[in-house]
Amino acid sequence: MPLLPSKLTAPHLRPLLVARPPLHHLLNRATAVRLTTLIAPAGFGKSTAVAHWLAQHPHLPHGWLTLDEDDNDLGRFLSYFLAALGRLTPAHRAHALLAGGATAEAVLAAVLEETPNTEAALLVLDDVHLLTQPAGQAAVGWWLEHQPAHWHTIALSRTPLPLPVARWRAQGQLLELTPAHLRFSAAETAELLNQHNQLHLTAAEIAHLAGQTEGWVAGLQLAALALTTADAPPTAAFLASFDGTHQHIADYLLEEAFRQQTAEMQQFLLLSAVPDQFCAALCHAMAPHLPLPGPSQLPHLFIVPLDAQREWFRYHHLMRDFLRQRGRALWGTAVWQTHVRRVAHWLEAHNNPAEAMRHWLAAGATAEAEALFVRLGLVLFIGGQTELVVRWLAAMPESAVRRNPILAMGQAIVLSNQFLLAESEHYFQLAEQALADWPTADSQLLRGQIAAGRAGNANLRGDVAHTLAHAATAEALLAPEDWRTRSTVALSMGFAQVAQGEITAALHTFHHGATLAERSESWHIYLMCQSQLGYLHLVRGEPASVRHIGQAVAALRQRQILVPMMGLIHTGMAALAWEELALDEALAEAQEGVRLCQAALNPQALLATWLNLVQAHLVRGEVAQAQEALVEAEQIVHRLPHETWLAEIVAASRVFVATAAGELHPALAWLDGVQVGVLPHGGTANSVLLILLESIQLEAMQVTLVAHAQQARERAAWQAVGQVLRPHRQAADRAGWLYHAFKLLVVEALAEHHTGHTAEAQTLFARALAMAEPRGYVHSVVRWGNLIRPLLTAASPTPFVRRLLALLEPPSSTEPLTPREEEVVRLIVAGLTNEQIAAELHITYGTTKRHVNNIYSKLGVSHRAQAIRKAQELGW
Repeated sequence: MPLLPSKLTAPHLRPLLVARPPLHHLLNRATAVRLTTLIAPAGFGKSTAVAHWLAQHPHLPHGWLTLDEDDNDLGRFLSYFLAALGRLTPAHRAHALLAGGATAEAVLAAVLEETPNTEAALLVLDDVHLLTQPAGQAAVGWWLEHQPAHWHTIALSRTPLPLPVARWRAQGQLLELTPAHLRFSAAETAELLNQHNQLHLTAAEIAHLAGQTEGWVAGLQLAALALTTADAPPTAAFLASFDGTHQHIADYLLEEAFRQQTAEMQQFLLLSAVPDQFCAALCHAMAPHLPLPGPSQLPHLFIVPLDAQREWFRYHHLMRDFLRQRGRALWGTAVWQTHVRRVAHWLEAHNNPAEAMRHWLAAGATAEAEALFVRLGLVLFIGGQTELVVRWLAAMPESAVRRNPILAMGQAIVLSNQFLLAESEHYFQLAEQALADWPTADSQLLRGQIAAGRAGNANLRGDVAHTLAHAATAEALLAPEDWRTRSTVALSMGFAQVAQGEITAALHTFHHGATLAERSESWHIYLMCQSQLGYLHLVRGEPASVRHIGQAVAALRQRQILVPMMGLIHTGMAALAWEELALDEALAEAQEGVRLCQAALNPQALLATWLNLVQAHLVRGEVAQAQEALVEAEQIVHRLPHETWLAEIVAASRVFVATAAGELHPALAWLDGVQVGVLPHGGTANSVLLILLESIQLEAMQVTLVAHAQQARERAAWQAVGQVLRPHRQAADRAGWLYHAFKLLVVEALAEHHTGHTAEAQTLFARALAMAEPRGYVHSVVRWGNLIRPLLTAASPTPFVRRLLALLEPPSSTEPLTPREEEVVRLIVAGLTNEQIAAELHITYGTTKRHVNNIYSKLGVSHRAQAIRKAQELGW
């Protein structure tokens, strides 16, 4: 039989190939195992990758065999197999046995007899998925089991191999490369498109194409081809429309994937592409009559497993687009939507409301979508899944939102959470109008929920009277067991009580609201109540209570309950940490607060976390990073320019940053016009937000006044410090804001000291120390550096005072570091986090933290920025 040379040679390599060092590094391991498999759909570059790798190893003896359907004839297969092996061994006797009609096992055993067992060699079998007959599969399996010790095989296939790979995997004799290994990275995609195809795409355009193709090289090449034709559309238009229905992509998938399947498999592919993800049970619900392939039978045509158990799958984006277009064309719109409805019904029945809603809306099933929202929309929103509910409402027809009181009320609550209060009231009014067609009992309960929402809006406006009035209406109309809505009423009432100065009552009300919210698993409201409790405890000088709340929230995270408003709790924990000079911990808490609140859709909450991060950086002496965080905070103000609270609190934070950067003039200009705790132009906000504003404004006043007094070096400037701050300290005393009063006492004592009133200064400072010691307040004392030293020196030499003085003293000598500590310092200077250092040195996070603390102690520093500077000063 004449043999085709093209089947026995590697594919021709184009002159320009994308360099793929990571993939080639993996293939280098092929010579250490019995079998290497590259299993991926068509067009993933399996053959090219192996051929390119072999070209870089010219001294490695190898044979190549590309299989086709005709090789299912055992005699033909063995002829080609021996020809491929002939590049590595003579196999004369094996050829004779084959010509005489011997069994495959006898032929292959003869090859082994003539093959030296010393020299390394490689056999590549391409397109193994086309070898479907048991005889040929058994021959390959026998060879792999008995091949010479220094020989290795690489098998390229679109489907899993019918071979005992599980045993070889357990023996460490199997290297498996998947589509994940073959996908082009962002850098490789850029090289392919811009250098090899000269497209000059931007980074964003490359990222878009990489995402659409999921690194599938054939898809990238087809996209490049479409962009380089004479009638190519503008790049932006092409990228906006590029998906699996594009002519080049659809033709490729049709010929290389779809048409190669049986009629039953084609039907399965079309049905399983209707949902975004599929499993056997879902496919059976869609088509009970259709035989379903098991996981091992799936054709692996752009199918991606989603779990280790291989129960759930999805299609590659382009394959999904192609199959959906083909399904719609084949079945028609009505049948297609029937399938989508079946998917939605199954998903809702199996407790997957998010996916169910998407499919109800895709099927145009507005009634079913409304029913799902009525059942779960508000529950999910108050439970913390705010983004999901926002997406649901955005996808609903506006006519449905207007006629359905629960949808209208949901829209009102979403808008309220985004601080769009006028728009929120509009939808509350629509909800009331729609109630005319609802049953009387339901109507009363919904009116109670609307009143609860209006109480929340009145609270956000700082309107105490209407907050309490709407809250009373809600309490009268709501069902006793409606803990979820009653928790929102308690939240609003707690704010009103704070505004009235009834702090003890407010603490009780917020705690009651948290209890109701926890009972109803309304985690968004639970976190809102807890965050208000935490902040009030913080400003009242009750750090133990703040930590208790932090522990409660940590317990939620351990239960896998993650709600965006958790970010507010992290801001309080950050303040406690930096007050104790645990500055790395403070930064981590502040960063986590921002990360979580990004999804909260609540501008006040997000702004509070960003400004907390500004402070965390400033405490660490990181002015540039503080300026970057402030820019992010200012973006929130730009989006809501008419909200005076946002603007005023950012203005105060700008003073912090300006003063830290040595720019005193803008800080003094701000100081001339500020009214602490008062919004300009009659602006209003809820009571706790005003307390937060007052807190940051007082901090800004302190740093500005002290910086000015230091610069002026005049008694009058220090007198002004005391005169300006004393009334605010006295007000904080009356209100019970111990933390505010403590910080103001420290600065007031400084002012008295620098104006010669020594006795008054020592009395004030003694009060401040009495507040600080039991609460662990360190930073707010030592932040003033040498200014505070005379007062500390004159104070009673308690262990706490001696500790504060020690923190002000530079280390007289540096204790040498251990070798491991030197490694940790090197990685700190390189910018690695504690987690990254632990991974780099193969030690636990706790061990890393202990090394870092020891280093800080030896260097006489309290955070990373200082440690880096000190290490550089010491020539480390």
